[in-house]
Amino acid sequence: MRINNFQIYLLLVVFLLVSFGITMVFDTTYLLSNKNKFQFFFKHIFFTFIGILVIYFIYKIETPFYKEIWFGFLLSFVTLILLIAVYFFPPINKAHRWITIGNFHFQPSELAKLSIIIFMATWIKRRKDSLDNLLGYFPVMALSAVYAGLIFFERDVGTALFVLILTFSLIFLFTGAKSIPLISVLLIFFSVYAYFNFEHIKSRVNAYINPEAYATTSAY
Repeated sequence: MRINNFQIYLLLVVFLLVSFGITMVFDTTYLLSNKNKFQFFFKHIFFTFIGILVIYFIYKIETPFYKEIWFGFLLSFVTLILLIAVYFFPPINKAHRWITIGNFHFQPSELAKLSIIIFMATWIKRRKDSLDNLLGYFPVMALSAVYAGLIFFERDVGTALFVLILTFSLIFLFTGAKSIPLISVLLIFFSVYAYFNFEHIKSRVNAYINPEAYATTSAY
């Protein structure tokens, strides 16, 4: 399989982001490890290497299964089950975000980001001739709303907003300006609801607006 110029640029961007991530992990965890100062750094390097291997093997697949609609539905279903499953595991810092099995920790909300991209890509590939308006993207929007809702009540408002922004940014690329009103209304509603229903969100916003008043607490 031949690599074109776009793929080279994409690989370069990935390389730069991964390198930046490795540098930041080392910089922020170097002083946290008392016994082995490179503990988190080498752990991150290990998983980065695993990720590179996965990318390579997926690239070598002659008939990419991940482009098929059945895979989009399957991945979405698995992600949905995992997002529900987190509520059956003990909370960490009062938040249900992690599936913990022994020393293995997994955050399904991260999988949700990839899942929504793959589902949308497979959906557009299959229904590209009937996507004349926003109604054609309803399954994608519904899936994104369910993901965001579950993540939202995990007390991970940032990731929930990211999933919504990611989804509607992709829809905007295909539909243009006619999707802006819907996107704006949903984001405003979601943000206002989060502010009035989650104290930690309210305190962060208030600290950002008036840092002097929260200098010894939220803005510290």
